[in-house]
Amino acid sequence: MFHKVRNVFPSETEILHDLLDQLEARLPRLWTLKLEREELGARRVLSFLGPDGSRGALSVQAKNLLIPKMVQTLADEQVAGTPLPLMVVAPFLSPETRTQLASKGISYADATGNIRITLASPAVYFEKQGESRNPWREDRPLGSLKGPAAGRVVRALCDFRPPYGIRELAQKAGLAPGTVSRTVEFLDGEGMVREGTSHRVNSVDWAALIPRWTQDFDFLKVDTVAQYLEPRGIPALLEHLRGWSDDYAVTASLSAATKVQGIPARLAIVYVIDHVAAAKELGLTRVGSGGNVLLVEPRNELPFERRRTEEGVVYAALSQTLADLQTAPGRGMSEAEALADWMARHEDEWRA
Repeated sequence: MFHKVRNVFPSETEILHDLLDQLEARLPRLWTLKLEREELGARRVLSFLGPDGSRGALSVQAKNLLIPKMVQTLADEQVAGTPLPLMVVAPFLSPETRTQLASKGISYADATGNIRITLASPAVYFEKQGESRNPWREDRPLGSLKGPAAGRVVRALCDFRPPYGIRELAQKAGLAPGTVSRTVEFLDGEGMVREGTSHRVNSVDWAALIPRWTQDFDFLKVDTVAQYLEPRGIPALLEHLRGWSDDYAVTASLSAATKVQGIPARLAIVYVIDHVAAAKELGLTRVGSGGNVLLVEPRNELPFERRRTEEGVVYAALSQTLADLQTAPGRGMSEAEALADWMARHEDEWRA
């Protein structure tokens, strides 16, 4: 079980490996567990192989936060999506959320040790109680924009044009209203969001908000970053990406260049789920220096949200692109200024 460390949520990978350790310690000796990624998408598949050769599997979906009213949406997605039964992993699941998940037949696990897994064939039932209160909950007034929840609020404020209420914004951000309210209150004090009566956001200074976010959160220092070489250059990489079906999002200079002329394509920065597997699929070579491609494994799914496709290539949302440019190596700041100018003149094209 994980313990609270500097208010940092454990990652999906950390939660899953801890879960595997617990299951392997409790399953009978002849049972086998296997964890792998689905052929398409970011989900993983957790397989159970019984001693008689029977196999059951769960489609594992990671959530940074899950509140009870979101469970029905998950249940609907399960009916419309993968044929495998669903399992959710998260840093923390409240007692109410766990009750809702169990009522919908959705297995779950969180980083505090709350686990419930059910499979019909082979017959598997495993349940364990962890903590009933969120050890990562921050009740003090917000003092920075470092955390993943703050990032989700910032992106939603930028991507969706106000006015809207806190609950509506919370739904767009996929967060609890209380978390969103604290972030909005902090930003109101910073002069970047104007709150009206009845907890409504009336205006957002997105051009000031994004650089304020990057003051507290440097993506390339927090996420896993690996340097690679595409010997045939950036155009060859883009050509490979046009035919690639995996989850990814091109950001920084290449993303900005779709809107602003004259931005050189010297370094490609691409968000991926698994940089080792992605490099193999794209034919890239790992290098210690001198590379022209950075593959970035983000700690959460935010960089993949509200992506856009242009000429067959998937790019990060412009709000994410602008933030990444402001922390990227090279000429990022000058390119960020050019992109911000374009975004200010074309808000109708990128703000919902």
